[in-house]
Amino acid sequence: RCIPFDPACGDEVKAIWVGALQELYVEGAPGFCYMTLHDEPGEGRVCDRSQAYLGMYRLFEGVEEEVSVRLLGAGSMLREVCAAAELLRAEWGVKAEVWSCPSYTRLARDAERRARLQRLRREENLSNCHLQLCLGTADTPVIAVTGYDEFVAAQLAAHVTAPFTALGADSLEPSQRLNRHWVVLTALRALVGRGVADSSWVSGAVRRYRLD
Repeated sequence: RCIPFDPACGDEVKAIWVGALQELYVEGAPGFCYMTLHDEPGEGRVCDRSQAYLGMYRLFEGVEEEVSVRLLGAGSMLREVCAAAELLRAEWGVKAEVWSCPSYTRLARDAERRARLQRLRREENLSNCHLQLCLGTADTPVIAVTGYDEFVAAQLAAHVTAPFTALGADSLEPSQRLNRHWVVLTALRALVGRGVADSSWVSGAVRRYRLD
């Protein structure tokens, strides 16, 4: 019954509050929400309030160009994801699309509910879940990052048709800290796996960012 949220900024917190009040109190849906609030600045980011409570929204609206990789981030890790997108552009010539995901769990549950209804054929004209509406059917690699354990972001794997990788606090060795450099390395590995980047990029990133 719990819907966990990991908002990245104050504007996302407001959107989640409004969405929860509408769904749980006005509409009377069962359950409750849990939010992790960070004591770090949110960089004054303004979110898409109509979609934040649904679980994800795209940053930098209006940038309509072909991208090579999609980066998803939640909470405090969204800052690292945004920085990774800039590194990919500036140092590797890779265009990355960035999405804020205040709740991987809500996205996964919504997608699973739709898949279950499809299997049971209870609804003929079933609309797409929010995750599918956002990502569509493109085969662009998706990297989902969370500050919690990897399984939180990995919940989306079964519902994403593109190559998918989840990164979490337990994805690395105990002595290593998940940051923008690991996100860049993971994105480059995904591109190499698709055959659109040279394998030397991976070894070059390991040396450049001292990740060995």
